[in-house]
Amino acid sequence: MNIDPKKVQLSEKDLEDWLYENSSAFNYYGIKPITKWAARQFSVPSGVIDLLGINDAGQFSVVEVKNVVLTSSCLTQVCRYAHDISEICFRSIDGWREEEISKYLVGPYIPDVDFLVEANALNVNAMQMQITFSAKLSRWGLSQEKKERDNQEIEDMSSLPIFQNANILRQAWMAIHLPENTDEENENG
Repeated sequence: MNIDPKKVQLSEKDLEDWLYENSSAFNYYGIKPITKWAARQFSVPSGVIDLLGINDAGQFSVVEVKNVVLTSSCLTQVCRYAHDISEICFRSIDGWREEEISKYLVGPYIPDVDFLVEANALNVNAMQMQITFSAKLSRWGLSQEKKERDNQEIEDMSSLPIFQNANILRQAWMAIHLPENTDEENENG
């Protein structure tokens, strides 16, 4: 069952948490560009990268996560982040090429075809996160050990004076208010 993301109050952090815990689900047209996450909430001069992934070849993926409709400003944001990572890599990795950085923008809504054309022109992979709902009903019950402990506790409490006195009062009340069955009533009844 698909859930309309507009009806669910998921924060950007919720989406990011899910991606971080499920990096193997990060898939773009059958390609899994991220082997593992290198960093999360990684600060660069132009801002904070939500997720920074790396693959087995040492290529980075900059992932920006949004919980709103993806816009042009989101595209430029992920491009700025990728540029910062490229500059860092250029200074620290021999033979670095800027095209070794993949850019991903993930959100619950892709607005229209024009947005996709713009993303393609900027070499940004726009991904729509489809939210599904799974529900399971489970029967919960007390364990036998818990039942035995509770029964023992009830047994112990039943011998407390307050309950013994209540029992005496109850028996006295019943003797006064309820007629005793006589043999004569039993024969007629």
